[in-house]
Amino acid sequence: MHPLRELPHESAGHTPEQVSLLLAENVVFHSPLLIRPLEGRTALTRVIVRSACGRDGGKYLREYKLDDHTTFLHWKGTIDGHEFEGLELLGRRAHRPTN
Repeated sequence: MHPLRELPHESAGHTPEQVSLLLAENVVFHSPLLIRPLEGRTALTRVIVRSACGRDGGKYLREYKLDDHTTFLHWKGTIDGHEFEGLELLGRRAHRPTN
């Protein structure tokens, strides 16, 4: 199970500190709902923590590890009374030491 799935999203019980530990400092979040990518650990931590507040339940239907750095998640539930279905692609870049 991907570490972000292990956070208690449905109960909004995760803290900003728990979320922040899972994100790279230079994380980038792409969404069709945004006019540009959201960049940075602090900004994305706020979004993840707040997003749990509007969820009225829901569950992950599928999770596939596509390779060592990429996970695909399929989620379905309700947000503020509206049915939603989401597909999430979580990527992690391989660490490249600088010389």
